[in-house]
Amino acid sequence: MKQGRHLLTLSMIVLLSILVLAVPEAVIGDVSANGKASPNTMNSPSTERTPGPLLLNTVQNPSFETVDGRGVPTDFSYYGSGDVRYNFSSASSASAGSYGAMLEVASTEALAETGYISADIDNAALEEILDFSFDWRLATWPADGDFAYVLAFVQTTNSSSSDMNLYYILWMQESTSFTNSTTHCYFIRNDTAGAWHSFSTNVTSDFLSTGLSLDPSRVVTMARFEAYMPAGYTDPAQLDIDEVSLSNTSHEYIPDGTFETAVTQWDGFSRCAGHVSTSGFATEGDRSLNITTARTHDDGESFAYATQYLYSGPPVYAPGKVILSLDWRVSRGTVHDEDNYAYVRLYLQNATRIVTVTFYLVAPSVSSNYSSSVSIRVKDFNSTDTWHHLSVDLYDVLAECELDNLTAYSIRLYCGTYGTLGSRTVLLVDSFSILAAPARNPGFEAAWRTGPSDVGSGWNSGGDPGSSVSLSGDAHSGKHSLNLTASDDAAAWATRPVYARMAKGIEMRFSYRNRRIEGTGVAYLQLAFEGGYLLYYFFARNVTYSALNSSTTRSYVLPDCNVTGSWRTVVRNISRDLSNFTPPFGHDQWNLTYIRCHLYSESGSNFTVLLDDIDFYDVVPPTVSHKSRTPASPTYYEPATVAAQATDNLAGVYAVSIVYRVNGGTWSQVVMTPGGSDYVGQIPACPFGGTVEYYLVATDLCGVNGTDDNGGAYYSYVVGDDIVPEVSILTPANKTSVSGIETVSVEATDVGSGIAFVTLYLDDTLVGNLTASPYTFSWDTRLHTDGVHTLKAVAHDNGGNSAEDSVVVEIQNGEPLILSGLAITPNEPEYDDAVRVAVYAQATGGIENVTLHYRIGSGAWMSTAMSASGDKFVATIPPAVYGTVVSYYVIAYDTTGLAAQLGNESSPYAYTVGDKTPPTISFAFDINIERHNGMVYFTVNASDAGSGLESIKVYVDDTLIATLGPTETEYLWDPSTVPPGAHNVTFVAVDLAGNSASASVTIKTGGGLGGLGEAFAAVLSTYGIAIGFGAAIAGYIVLRIVIAQRRGK
Repeated sequence: MKQGRHLLTLSMIVLLSILVLAVPEAVIGDVSANGKASPNTMNSPSTERTPGPLLLNTVQNPSFETVDGRGVPTDFSYYGSGDVRYNFSSASSASAGSYGAMLEVASTEALAETGYISADIDNAALEEILDFSFDWRLATWPADGDFAYVLAFVQTTNSSSSDMNLYYILWMQESTSFTNSTTHCYFIRNDTAGAWHSFSTNVTSDFLSTGLSLDPSRVVTMARFEAYMPAGYTDPAQLDIDEVSLSNTSHEYIPDGTFETAVTQWDGFSRCAGHVSTSGFATEGDRSLNITTARTHDDGESFAYATQYLYSGPPVYAPGKVILSLDWRVSRGTVHDEDNYAYVRLYLQNATRIVTVTFYLVAPSVSSNYSSSVSIRVKDFNSTDTWHHLSVDLYDVLAECELDNLTAYSIRLYCGTYGTLGSRTVLLVDSFSILAAPARNPGFEAAWRTGPSDVGSGWNSGGDPGSSVSLSGDAHSGKHSLNLTASDDAAAWATRPVYARMAKGIEMRFSYRNRRIEGTGVAYLQLAFEGGYLLYYFFARNVTYSALNSSTTRSYVLPDCNVTGSWRTVVRNISRDLSNFTPPFGHDQWNLTYIRCHLYSESGSNFTVLLDDIDFYDVVPPTVSHKSRTPASPTYYEPATVAAQATDNLAGVYAVSIVYRVNGGTWSQVVMTPGGSDYVGQIPACPFGGTVEYYLVATDLCGVNGTDDNGGAYYSYVVGDDIVPEVSILTPANKTSVSGIETVSVEATDVGSGIAFVTLYLDDTLVGNLTASPYTFSWDTRLHTDGVHTLKAVAHDNGGNSAEDSVVVEIQNGEPLILSGLAITPNEPEYDDAVRVAVYAQATGGIENVTLHYRIGSGAWMSTAMSASGDKFVATIPPAVYGTVVSYYVIAYDTTGLAAQLGNESSPYAYTVGDKTPPTISFAFDINIERHNGMVYFTVNASDAGSGLESIKVYVDDTLIATLGPTETEYLWDPSTVPPGAHNVTFVAVDLAGNSASASVTIKTGGGLGGLGEAFAAVLSTYGIAIGFGAAIAGYIVLRIVIAQRRGK
């Protein structure tokens, strides 16, 4: 709102609130007295705007940021009540007797004040010699009050109502000056303050000194005492009056002038001070206008208002051409009645009439409408203590009242308190604008004119003999255009004073038609800027013209210059044209002061040119930025409040919108609420889990858009849920007994994210879990001990929240089914063992059955009934191969159907089949060295029925010399690798379970063994010796036999 309420486009005015007018009262954005609602009423503006002409604010100091030395906003004039009190029986104000009259006057920071007391005179004939006398004292006075004064005056009139007032200046500041006229004359006494003075004069002589003749009908009708205090002097001046007399030789015309008895002839007025200042409570910038009025003493009204004359006021002639806009806030004190007023009054005129349009913000009632006065209740009429925004198209206001062709020339902001003693009214105003085109009447469509040469409201025209300025029906748009005609060394022109700020990015567009160019001359549009800088745009120029380029002047000859025929439209970038100066102007902003359309025709030449639609456009987009989102992670039940900031270089921000979508769906739009340059809007609450994406769009009042889409990634959030579910255990009831299979009914709801699952606990032990409604559990109470327990239901929603409900129940089932003592035999089963499973089952009513469930390896689960022997139940699991994991569990049922079990499929008991039996091993060998190239040949036979062989290891004298695979059966040993002597050769068979068995033989090497090979082979052949378990000795014996045999030969 920083600039957005100051500027507006020509063709795209969409009101934030539209008024409806009716007699006797009219309402903005409400229903009129005839019961019809305005067809144009909108709750919020649309941000879809077609680019169009620029409207600029005609109000100076619209945000009240510039103040004078008193802290009062500049560019406005102020009027209102100071503090005025009077007393006709003041004991401290008597110069004689007991009582006198007292008048006390004080101004405020911004408002001057005049107070008076007066006595009505019953037609005292002036031709009689009238003497006027009184005692007076200025008891208190300002130390320095520029143009402060105290006076007495006598009012005279005659039968022709020709007044002549005689003013007697009793005291004044040195800088005070007074001027006589035909209706009043001043007599300067200027006595000192602080002391009593006796005043006496002959009124008849004073009147004759004015030079007027004294006719018999002239009479004195009033005597008055007055004190004036200029603004800024809040300490009161006190004037004391006593012994007042107006008399001739036979009659006293002021009989109660001594104030000793109750007065009937005297009157006065009492006022309470109104104040004008600024407030830090603002919607734009740092300040707002503050007008405060209050009833601080009896019989005193309090009021104040600010007025601004609209420089080159805009005509109201078509929709969307003049927009009134402001922010307002009214507050009242704790003591108040309805006799408070706050309003905005616009003054409009044309050639024949003046009309006021009053927008009442707060009032006890609203006046009736008349031909010269329109009263309107705003949409938020009598709403206090909050900021409101008023925005109206003045054309709509006037059209509803059947008024047209008026020009706005002044605006007033008024606040008054007239009610109960102690009541108070405060009016704050900010972001004040009256938006109009820079040229005010750019298309020359405003109809009212002061005379034949006037070309429309606000345009001043002139010319030399042989020229004319008029309106033409040949228009580029609308009904009229400007017609300039000149012949034979004559000039014609039309000028429009303006005061408009031209920022960067401004385009000017105007249309012209050279209808006739005969001879030589020039035609141009001129823009004048503050500081004496001029831009010329020539559309007809066939003569050297004096407007050449200079340090303050730039001339542009348009491309179709001097071409006659059809209408042509010119588009110029004003900022660029201004920056082309050498040296450049050096300004970033320019104040346009007037527009001039000019035609000159040289001698013997005839020119006629038409101009229309002199408009300006803002082509720079506004800037918008995302500030915050509250809350950062919205839930399903709360909207997301998004704060943004938007500004525009000139046209102003028209609207800022949030564009959002949920889960990639259709985009929706929310218009944000302005507050200065800050904007706030809400994305409505969205369903839980939805992904909300959004971006911001700012539209200026020329329809140009600016976007903040987070760098193309969009702003986003996922909708959460922080509200716990609602859960209740319906059955069983609290403090009841349960037994057997009990149905537990739970009601669980969650309006946000929905119920994910419901769990059921008994004394914090989970007994059930359901993921879908209905949440009805079948609970076997017999699985738990008898006694008092807490049954608890916990509802979990999809947002991670949970809530619980619990009841107290007493389980009454008697003795429970007991299943115990589960054991297997053998307790470490091997590959050839059938495993016996035993368990004990006891129940009061008896055991129905006990079943063993088992699974071998990853095979299917098998079951077998267990045979009973008393309380002991037995069943067998068949043998399984080594390394197999066998899983098992037991379920028992009593005769009532109660079940008990040890283990289950997901958590069974288990054992792994083992192998504790060592393998078997034997070998045979051949020591025929010649046959085996000096090697001993072994043939090995090893096996393992359980886990299977892992390897066969070969040792010589406990040293491992080789490892054979489980299927290898032959081994050659080289005896030369060991020293001569007896050596043990051992073969060790190792199975996969780690069991082992060995066979060994002792062999003596060296000492002639080499020649015994054939003999030993013969022995082996003869005896067929093979070495197995315990064969070490046999081998040794055989070897000795062979040696012995060989030795026996």
